[in-house]
Amino acid sequence: MSPVIRKKAESSADDLLNSLDHFMELLATQDEEAAIAALREARDTIQTSAPGSEKFNESVLAVIDAFDGEHELNAYTLHKSEAGGEWSIAEELYLASVQVLNHANRFVRR
Repeated sequence: MSPVIRKKAESSADDLLNSLDHFMELLATQDEEAAIAALREARDTIQTSAPGSEKFNESVLAVIDAFDGEHELNAYTLHKSEAGGEWSIAEELYLASVQVLNHANRFVRR
């Protein structure tokens, strides 16, 4: 059996911040201003809070809530493959949204 290598919380937080930045960039092309504002607020708190702190955890939950709650960002997690050899914006949004959700869920499972 192979040993499981766990990432440090700080490294996982950086991954979440980077994926949020990319996802918000893509959301700007979809006129998702309200969702971007909610994600940006959570992102700013995640960046300035220590992983595991109450503020940090609340902000991670706010990111996850943006997918299931009012902003319904889960729609972007549904893979939409288009014919052709080039990446479409739908595929980029899919990958970016799944990355954000996976990075955020890492903190919920700790």
